[in-house]
Amino acid sequence: MSTKKPKSKGAFKHGAYAQEVILPGEDRRDYVLMLAELYEEWAPEGLTAG
Repeated sequence: MSTKKPKSKGAFKHGAYAQEVILPGEDRRDYVLMLAELYEEWAPEGLTAG
């Protein structure tokens, strides 16, 4: 009798390898608002900003 656990068929990848940035159960609107706030906070300024 095997004591191995079955492999997960729905494993999530993270970071640069993720296909989705929002996990099941998360709200897309909350993500978009957070992303906009981060862009505003970290937006480069000055002559070299591009």
